[in-house]
Amino acid sequence: MKGVLQEVKDTDFVDPERLSKLIMPTLLVWGRSEKLLPYEGIEYFRANLPAHAEVHEVDGFGHLPQMERPAQLLDLLLDFARRNGLVS
Repeated sequence: MKGVLQEVKDTDFVDPERLSKLIMPTLLVWGRSEKLLPYEGIEYFRANLPAHAEVHEVDGFGHLPQMERPAQLLDLLLDFARRNGLVS
């Protein structure tokens, strides 16, 4: 796994300025059981996403919540979509 992370370049990341200018409803879901990405990554997003963005840390989610806990992920996504008028 270290080999994969060593291959990451600065240009692979979303620029903080671009993140801060997002105007659409934004949801970041971060699994508390994430083992692929370093935990500090969530702090990058917290520091750079606009104030309206929602950041959720979810117990039991790892790197692939759509496979690990699909029903729980779907509930989270649908709730966000409904509250933001994205679905009826």
